[in-house]
Amino acid sequence: HRELLAEGKRHGTFSFNLARYYSDKRDYDRAMPLLQQMDFDDPLLNLQGKMMLLKMYYETDAQNALESLLTSLDAYLRRKKLGEQQREAHRNALRFVRRLFLLPERDTAGRAALRKEIGDTDLVAMKEWLMEVTGK
Repeated sequence: HRELLAEGKRHGTFSFNLARYYSDKRDYDRAMPLLQQMDFDDPLLNLQGKMMLLKMYYETDAQNALESLLTSLDAYLRRKKLGEQQREAHRNALRFVRRLFLLPERDTAGRAALRKEIGDTDLVAMKEWLMEVTGK
């Protein structure tokens, strides 16, 4: 139903949703290019796309891209007008992803402690995914 979307938003909205579909299927080779070229006027949609990229970079062990995106997302959260809960949820997610990124894979005690902290924190974007990856 792409043709039913407003012409100015048609390409971006279609690409975003196609990227989300591929991301959910863990077909990151198809999802990443769609998100990397994305630039929406809506800050929340833009943020959601960048958070999907963050997840993909972590799961594909793209360390340099992950570090770069974490830094740019910090700046984005400071710059954009967002609700305080949205800002806090995403800042918490970035903080947890950074800590997870630094944990050795075999540090099961560290992962368990991080998982508990994530579970105990009320506002966390991508909480379900963070709980999943810390439980591995």
